[in-house]
Amino acid sequence: MSLLCELVRKGRSEGYFAYINLSSGSELSAIAGMLASLLYSAVPYYVQAEKYNIEHPDIEGVLAANC
Repeated sequence: MSLLCELVRKGRSEGYFAYINLSSGSELSAIAGMLASLLYSAVPYYVQAEKYNIEHPDIEGVLAANC
């Protein structure tokens, strides 16, 4: 988290906008990203696939029900 905060703080001090992708990485990195975005006015975002490219009969209905 300290490295993430340092990067956001440095970028913001140079006049850049900071966007933090919360969907890449582990749950712990997402929490660290959210905290860094709250502390240093970065913009958190979460990417979710519109459609999964999986063709398997056992999970076809499960994915359709969750989308």
